[in-house]
Amino acid sequence: MLIAVLAAVSVIALFVVARQLRQRHLIWDAGTVFILVLGWAALIPVVLNKLSDGVMHSWNYWGELVEVPIPVDPRVQSALQYVIIGASLLLLWRSVRDADTWRISLFGIAVMGTSFVAMAVDTSAYDSIIKGQPMVLLVVLVAASFATPSREGAITGGALFTISVCATGAFLGLYAPDKVFMPCTDKCSLAGELYMAATPHSNTLGLITAIGIPFVWLAFKGPIRFWMLVYIGANLVVTGSRTSMFAAAATLVVLALTNPTHTGGSIVGRHRAFLTLGVVTSTAVAMILPFTGQSDSFATGRGYLWRIAVEQFEHTPFFGAGLTAWDRFYEAGEFGAAAAYSTHNQWLELLLLAGVAGAVVFALGWAILVFGGDESRKFTVLPVLLTVALLSSTERPLSIGLINTMTWVLVALVALSSEGRQGQGRQATAATPSSNRSYRFMPAHGPSQSRTPDAGRTSTPAASRLTTAVAMPGEVAIAPTVHL
Repeated sequence: MLIAVLAAVSVIALFVVARQLRQRHLIWDAGTVFILVLGWAALIPVVLNKLSDGVMHSWNYWGELVEVPIPVDPRVQSALQYVIIGASLLLLWRSVRDADTWRISLFGIAVMGTSFVAMAVDTSAYDSIIKGQPMVLLVVLVAASFATPSREGAITGGALFTISVCATGAFLGLYAPDKVFMPCTDKCSLAGELYMAATPHSNTLGLITAIGIPFVWLAFKGPIRFWMLVYIGANLVVTGSRTSMFAAAATLVVLALTNPTHTGGSIVGRHRAFLTLGVVTSTAVAMILPFTGQSDSFATGRGYLWRIAVEQFEHTPFFGAGLTAWDRFYEAGEFGAAAAYSTHNQWLELLLLAGVAGAVVFALGWAILVFGGDESRKFTVLPVLLTVALLSSTERPLSIGLINTMTWVLVALVALSSEGRQGQGRQATAATPSSNRSYRFMPAHGPSQSRTPDAGRTSTPAASRLTTAVAMPGEVAIAPTVHL
């Protein structure tokens, strides 16, 4: 019954989106396509597994419910990698072709700097880094930092990706309900099961829908905005993800107080101090929490993970332990597969992988996101950043070394924070709403692995894992097979 209701509502949601696009209430440009490509490149293997009966969930050695996937055809993985690289290069080519239009994101440059530090430290994985995911991610970040056409297109991309994930999951559930639900663990939802839609785990859907809420808010207006938020919120509630539900609820409260809205070519709002205060406070909590000496059982075992990461950081404080540091702990049997994808804290992970040097560079970029730009940019960036900051205390939403199911968020933040200018000819075109090209060139001031659980505890070298897929609760990584 539930899945039938979700499918029916999904049809309505997709109809509304199509109508909004046809009436040009949503801005569609190359940046929109870029974000959709990045998001779905990570989820296509998951959907293919579900359609081929290649996914099941089981309890591993550590008592964790994890996905047991059948590997996707390597040719599919290679094709997806080529699509990502091709989309990045095409975006850069468009930027070079339109020479009188340029944009730059200092936050994107800061993320690349942090990634470089972590890559340089992990010399044992250097060969894998050059051939695998970290280098591909750098190509993506270069394109996002210097070539995204508009903030508005990025907003549309984030909103449409979130809606499409929910809709695809509902339609998939009509075909095979057992592929979109998983048994309850120490948590459950009102549905009596945990809903994961077109993702590999309920936590993954929770993260996507929570971060998708500010994108939906900024993309739509009036009653349509309200109903789209209800639709996304309903999908979030049945995931049972408590962290994501808390972050989404807090974000909605602040959005209601500040009401950022696309009006007259820019994003305007009120009481911006609430947004800034929310981001600063959430960031401070996330930075401090892992160092407060919590018990190992704190936050469903996160205290234990933080203790391991902090102890390693104390041995490598300046430049970190490199991109494969957390993988090496997993191989040593320190924790199970459900925790293998991250330390479950954004800032502690940065310190672990890239040390104080890398974390400071990232923090400078983060500060630019919070305090940089005009009012329109602040009302565009801060709603998304608030949700990410709220999640950062007990999750790691932004990866500096992998292309996974949350990479679209990182790229969207880079695009939303970009600044630039346009030649007079381009601005004149953008200022004409009836022009077919008005959605391509917007003014710069506008708003703009699959990892198998512990069966027999088979070990894979940490360095090589940068060239294998990672499918963990909360994220999915693309298996990099392209040599750059």
